Amino acid sequence: MKYELGIIIGSNIPETEHKAIEQEILGWLDKIKAQTDKKFDSIGRKKLAYAIKKQKHGFYIFLNFELEDASKLKELDTNLKHKNKILRYLIIKKDRVAKTKTVGTKATPIKPVPVKAKEAKPEAKADWDDLDKRLDAILDEKID
Repeated sequence: MKYELGIIIGSNIPETEHKAIEQEILGWLDKIKAQTDKKFDSIGRKKLAYAIKKQKHGFYIFLNFELEDASKLKELDTNLKHKNKILRYLIIKKDRVAKTKTVGTKATPIKPVPVKAKEAKPEAKADWDDLDKRLDAILDEKID
């Protein structure tokens, strides 16, 4: 089975330590005999939607891997759960996209559903900078 591992590393962890965390994760994957290309994809430091462990920013990294025995995911889950430098993680099973649907015993191709064209309505122009500032102000407010 193919899986994707998504991780958020705390912003209080210096970027120089990210490689050590990645190597530790690769070690865990090797231990459970997962095949990976050993290449992490990163989208960098991003603002979190809500504070996690009193942190408002985090570094996002992703890794694709294959694992034959799904029961070994529990071991990986336990290791990730106990790693304090990781704010959040998510393991996603990547399925093949369905190209046919089964009706009874006969498989038929999926037909796209036609989409009706919407009537054109005049859109109100939004000032994106103002909107971002207002959203940041709302998210930074303390909730009692």
